[in-house]
Amino acid sequence: MFIDTISARVFPIALIIEGGRKTERIIESCEHCNAEGVEMPFDNILDRVIGSDPSAKDYIIDTPVKCVRRGAEINEKTFVGPA
Repeated sequence: MFIDTISARVFPIALIIEGGRKTERIIESCEHCNAEGVEMPFDNILDRVIGSDPSAKDYIIDTPVKCVRRGAEINEKTFVGPA
């Protein structure tokens, strides 16, 4: 857990182990290869896949996720276009 000492809020952190790899199938492009066609940050895709409240946590991805178009590395805040 991460504690924001300024506002004293607690943010749970979800560690994604290999789960991020499965989401590559539902990503069409990323901000690196399609700057105008991306719609949302990758963590929103993870929230949809996991069924989680987007405001409830941050993600740490242990295995790099790659864009299917050009192979650029995608982190939790990279904007992506869903397939």
